[in-house]
Amino acid sequence: MRHNIMSPMALSCIPDDWDAVRFVNDAPTDAEFQQFGLQSGDVVIVASDGLFDNLYEEDISRILQRCLRGSVREKADLMAAELVRSAVQAMKSKDYLSPYAERLSEDGHFCLGGKPDDISVCVAVVD
Repeated sequence: MRHNIMSPMALSCIPDDWDAVRFVNDAPTDAEFQQFGLQSGDVVIVASDGLFDNLYEEDISRILQRCLRGSVREKADLMAAELVRSAVQAMKSKDYLSPYAERLSEDGHFCLGGKPDDISVCVAVVD
């Protein structure tokens, strides 16, 4: 969910003495709500936009499949680490057409490379 290409939805508490107009200030009620039925062995990823701005869903899926060889239950830490490593590598690339660069191009601003951003990833395996 995004306000625009440069502003993802973000929960925030802006101090009273700051100019709140300059900051994104979304409330929990602004969030998109989805519900999924989960089964034992399902993998759940919660991540910041830094992951999704630098890796395509197909790349994320490929990384997870590579990590899933063997027992899934012990792989959550490995999956998270590999996703972060791959996103950082893409972020530092100067000639990669990242999802972020692709969206910019759709708006008429052609560029290559990843998007410098924080990258936070949490992976859980349903028991």
